[in-house]
Amino acid sequence: CALVTGVQTCALPICFPVTITTLFPVTIAKVLRGFLSLEYKNNARDNAWPYGNFVNYVKVLVPMGSKLTNAKIIDQTSGNEVSIFNNTLRSTESFYQTFETSVTIEPQKTKILIFEYDLPDNLTILKNKNTSYSLLWQKQAGDESIFNFQFTPIYGFEGMNPISNYNVVEKEGDFTVSSRFTGNLKFELELK
Repeated sequence: CALVTGVQTCALPICFPVTITTLFPVTIAKVLRGFLSLEYKNNARDNAWPYGNFVNYVKVLVPMGSKLTNAKIIDQTSGNEVSIFNNTLRSTESFYQTFETSVTIEPQKTKILIFEYDLPDNLTILKNKNTSYSLLWQKQAGDESIFNFQFTPIYGFEGMNPISNYNVVEKEGDFTVSSRFTGNLKFELELK
């Protein structure tokens, strides 16, 4: 339910997230809540050209009608956390809602960009009705980040028959995929 695109403004080196984590827990109101975490690391020793600060523009495409509930950047080096909720551009592109911002990673720093959002009502999970969940997460060209995807069904639902082109691990009712990006992630699951 999220497609991430990013542009590195510095010619070299290209800075893709080193770790991407998504979680889709379901609220008590049976609304799917998206959590997307993008971890960036700048290994440059100093600001000497062509390195220095990495400035990444990030655009997240989610289903139309999704509502952003939180956006922040965490500096892993200092522990500082900055809300960017009010500075996150919300727009539409074709049939998608977008959340857009930039993140600057200074040399020898690691920053985590986090978006939290509720998916639209038409994607709620209805009790007493067999339903399915599917996700297509498109790999960005050149990106070989490590990603973590987790789907947690709401209490009272059971996930069954997961289908994915990556290895899916089920543990205590949660379904996870952790791997290095080698191609698009396809994930489907029946909910009963």
